Amino acid sequence: MDSQRGHLFTIQLQKADSFPLMQSARKKQLTLVRPSEEGALKITAWRYSIGDLGVPDNVTASMRPGGIQTPDGKMRQGLFVASPAGTPFDDMVLFLAFEEIPWLNEAKDSQLLFLGAFDTHEQALDHSRDTEFIAFAYPCSDFEQLKQRIGSIDFTGNSLPP
Repeated sequence: MDSQRGHLFTIQLQKADSFPLMQSARKKQLTLVRPSEEGALKITAWRYSIGDLGVPDNVTASMRPGGIQTPDGKMRQGLFVASPAGTPFDDMVLFLAFEEIPWLNEAKDSQLLFLGAFDTHEQALDHSRDTEFIAFAYPCSDFEQLKQRIGSIDFTGNSLPP
């Protein structure tokens, strides 16, 4: 993770009202209010060095949305999240971009998709080299069929390397 820069993960969510809500709000909780529920929500996380972003020294912490131009040239709105000074990774920032996207399926039912990649951009695009990623989809209509088709390389507690 130390060398990871740029895109970290993407979450696509549809019909969020079918997932349980928090029972009580916390004092420093930030709530995302969507303008409409027409379509799905895409949350993309980008990880950058604060120095690479050219952040001025006089920037203060706030809980207001900001913006960034990502390497694909697109201006994105979202939130910057950083560790407090003096803690691990305090030189890094996580940018969470939010955007509404079309429905993920015709039924417009509950969907959750998580895609994460942890290799460098160069390695991920080099088809002669292995790359690593994680994917999660909910719901899975036939788990046994999926398991037979793609198998699993999940580690269990007893199979982790020493």
